[in-house]
Amino acid sequence: VLAWEGGLAGLVTVDRLHAVPRPARSTTRVVYEAVLLDALATAAPDEQLVDVLRRRARAPLPILVLDGADLVGIVTRSDVRRATRLAALRRDGRLNASAA
Repeated sequence: VLAWEGGLAGLVTVDRLHAVPRPARSTTRVVYEAVLLDALATAAPDEQLVDVLRRRARAPLPILVLDGADLVGIVTRSDVRRATRLAALRRDGRLNASAA
């Protein structure tokens, strides 16, 4: 969700929009259903995932990847699960470092 000034203001999911009662959908602004940027975990493109998760343990996923004020990526819950599984396989020697 973009702010009136053009910068990133927050994130809205399909689930949050779907939760708006049908009679209110034509009058509800998307921004009212958004999770504001301050409440979300954010990361720089070069940050390690583990560092972001430690820093913002209570922030909801997804993690917004920002390069300055520009949104350059989104790390979802399934991305984190996949990274965790791959790390465990590598640690246990069941996956070589070049595979992903």
